[in-house]
Amino acid sequence: MLGPLDTNRANAHIWVVQSKRRRPTQTRAQETVEAIVTAARKLLVRGGRASLTTNRVAEVAGVSIGSLYQYFPDKDALVTELLRRHVEETQVLIAERLTSLASVEPEVAIAQMVSLMIAVHRHDPALHRALVEQMPRGMGRLGTIEQEVVALARAYLAMHVDRLRVKDLDLAAAIAVQTVEALTHGAVLFRPEVLEGEAFEREVVDLVTRYLVL
Repeated sequence: MLGPLDTNRANAHIWVVQSKRRRPTQTRAQETVEAIVTAARKLLVRGGRASLTTNRVAEVAGVSIGSLYQYFPDKDALVTELLRRHVEETQVLIAERLTSLASVEPEVAIAQMVSLMIAVHRHDPALHRALVEQMPRGMGRLGTIEQEVVALARAYLAMHVDRLRVKDLDLAAAIAVQTVEALTHGAVLFRPEVLEGEAFEREVVDLVTRYLVL
């Protein structure tokens, strides 16, 4: 993950691009935008940034280049929109899955947290991989999600200190979350097939449990 400075710059870039875009207000306009974004995702995943030209996106989306430019001034704006949506979908997954963990035992909570992190990376892994490869600085936005998870992990650990072998809860929460993040992130980039089975998740849960729990 990137540091706070890179994250702020990436967020600022996204805000600037979004502020310049025309906002779709009618149903037909919204359908046009969806067709454009869908085409951009398809091209980015299949061929990377080199294949993502505004002319090609307009062709695949079945719209005129003028219609595309009404909403997206260039291909950077298209990638920014794909990133924005990916981050929002990730946040929805977290909100849906991170329900009350305060009352459950650490072994159960760890399994749920690992399952959550894997689910986040399993969601549209082809797009995640393409965004990391084509817009690495922009992925700093995902760093804010990691920070939220670390804070939740820290709060949980504080309520279960009697079951833990670790003493520095701030460090322990960061290590646990970042370990899972690094392993699942690496799986998305280099071995996406392991995310579909149970063995990977089971081994990661065992690793984190052995680190945290007495």
